[in-house]
Amino acid sequence: MGGNSSKISKQDLEVYKQLTFFTEKEIFNCCKRFGKLVGDDVVRGVDSINDERCKVTMEQIITTLDELKVNPFAFRLCQVFAQNGDFLLFEEFLDMMSVLSEAAPPQVKAEWAFKVFDYDGDNLLGKNDIRKVVDAITNSGEGVGQEKEVRLDNNEVNSVVENVLNETDLNRTGYISLTEFKQIVTKSPDFANSFRIKL
Repeated sequence: MGGNSSKISKQDLEVYKQLTFFTEKEIFNCCKRFGKLVGDDVVRGVDSINDERCKVTMEQIITTLDELKVNPFAFRLCQVFAQNGDFLLFEEFLDMMSVLSEAAPPQVKAEWAFKVFDYDGDNLLGKNDIRKVVDAITNSGEGVGQEKEVRLDNNEVNSVVENVLNETDLNRTGYISLTEFKQIVTKSPDFANSFRIKL
């Protein structure tokens, strides 16, 4: 798979260096990682890693990347970056890996984390969004936790949701805005470390 670097044109490489938080070497590492997910046969049959045949299902990414296997937000993370909804192309994969890289600024990570947690896509984190986040973290939602003991009952989840809103909804609208979210999470020393993947 050593030929993956030739699957990125010089022009594309320059654009990627400007639009991501990656060095040239890291871009090639992403290409190599993506190429392994796509498969040798497909990669050998294309001139560019951006060929439409080079695509990976979200399930493949989640079950193959060790960093995502245990992440309760793995599906949502892929979903936010996948423009098609079912799979990721190389540039979407590169964007996701860039945002999750150590070099990405906390403000950028916060914006993407907000999108991951904004399940209904209304650009606000409401009670239902926060409930889904709590359910994912605690394994307490419907359909999850059936093999394991459910950690929080409905009243406990509701209490956590109310506490989160009380502490982060600074302007008391009943929702958490992107600005409020960024203000809170970027102050957390653990946030940047928990929202990353090492290449």
